[in-house]
Amino acid sequence: GNTLSQSLFWSMLYNKFNTHRGRDVFRRQLSDLKIFAPLRPVISALAFNQMHAQLIGQGIARYPRVQVIERALEDIAALGQILGSKPFILGDRPSSMDALLYAMLVLVFEDHELQADLSSTKDMYPNLAAYVERMKKRYVPELDLSNTTNTDS
Repeated sequence: GNTLSQSLFWSMLYNKFNTHRGRDVFRRQLSDLKIFAPLRPVISALAFNQMHAQLIGQGIARYPRVQVIERALEDIAALGQILGSKPFILGDRPSSMDALLYAMLVLVFEDHELQADLSSTKDMYPNLAAYVERMKKRYVPELDLSNTTNTDS
């Protein structure tokens, strides 16, 4: 479980810090922050250089993007099989692995811009999609947009 989650984690970092799309998204997110404008390019370059070095050190940046995506898709498929019909990844009770799995899967399923190659897996693994919704409602209901009502009438 832990090795599998680490593999998916590094694939997601690869999408953010080792692709042109990821760099564009990161720069746009950085520009939305209240950071002194002349420092933004410096912060962006430092972040990318540091993350790229970590991706190389871990080994994933040495693979072509297609292989990284294939590996992430295999990881998601394995997580779907491991979860099966259980309410939580290790059985009937939540664990720290559920917090980790939820954090990764919510990004995979809902960050359509950055994780575009992976977000379609939400439809492929309904048990994982239901798991994410169940975790969201139980632990972070403020993120459940389906429960909000429009008060701007």
